[in-house]
Amino acid sequence: RCSLLKVAAAGAAAVAARAGVVDVPGKRLTLQDDPVFQPKKYQKNVEEDPECNRDDRWGPFRRELIAAEYDRRIDLAYEKTMEWGLENATLVDEQAKVCIMG
Repeated sequence: RCSLLKVAAAGAAAVAARAGVVDVPGKRLTLQDDPVFQPKKYQKNVEEDPECNRDDRWGPFRRELIAAEYDRRIDLAYEKTMEWGLENATLVDEQAKVCIMG
């Protein structure tokens, strides 16, 4: 007969094993030990440069987009999407690491 606590502990162990978290005897694991909660590679960019001004493309584009007439903004965004090859999903993923709000 299993108790609810044993079932929960077994479930947590299974999730940890799938996530690559290794249980070290004598060490209490925290959320920081779980890879899901590790800082992302792009997190520093988001925290230190949320406007993406360090990047040669995104800072100037953002300023140009904001300055553009309202009716022109969609066309401008589409033009840059094509110009920068952002119809390629892999490239979009890479650019999202540089400028998440791009």
